[in-house]
Amino acid sequence: MIIRLQSASLNQFLLKLSGEVPVHIGEKRETVRLYEEHLEPIRTLMAAIMEPLQKLGNSLQDDDEALIQTMRDLVARYPFVELLYTLDENGIQRSENISVNRTLTVNKVANQRGKDRSTRPYYQQAKAQADLVITEPYISMATCDYCISAARPWLRPDGAIGGYAVVDVRFQAVLDFLRARAQQRRRGLIWGFGLGGLAVSLGLLALLLR
Repeated sequence: MIIRLQSASLNQFLLKLSGEVPVHIGEKRETVRLYEEHLEPIRTLMAAIMEPLQKLGNSLQDDDEALIQTMRDLVARYPFVELLYTLDENGIQRSENISVNRTLTVNKVANQRGKDRSTRPYYQQAKAQADLVITEPYISMATCDYCISAARPWLRPDGAIGGYAVVDVRFQAVLDFLRARAQQRRRGLIWGFGLGGLAVSLGLLALLLR
């Protein structure tokens, strides 16, 4: 389990974000360890989340209502998705932030359209690689907890990058989701082996009774 922030006040948290008070070394080290340990399933999961956004492409870029509907669809399947927005090819935010609260109500956070995100690592990496990129966990200002950002470009008909979809997810909730899914698969495998063993046993019994 990730060690949560134990800030005494909002001011303490803001100081952590500013770098004036360092995040506890053990907390960060454990978070990074968990991230690296689960990196491959995290990448597979984030690729699945980002695929429909890449396909929708330009239709989402300037349409917040389309983003809201897309966010509802995502959250219905992946409840740990926290934030969704789009950038143009130069890293300028084209949509507002579409967020989800704890009751799964979708909200549109205003005054984000037009913000310059071109210096953000996820944008620079996505532009350089022209592919899905995922950040290491960092502290979200929205939840005061660790989150991950994923960015993926979409292409215009001429093959040039038309923009980027960016999604933030709650890191601990992603781990919980992956573990729950792994347990379900293990139970299904055990159940399948059980049925297979029963079939074999019945087949042998039938041969013996001939």
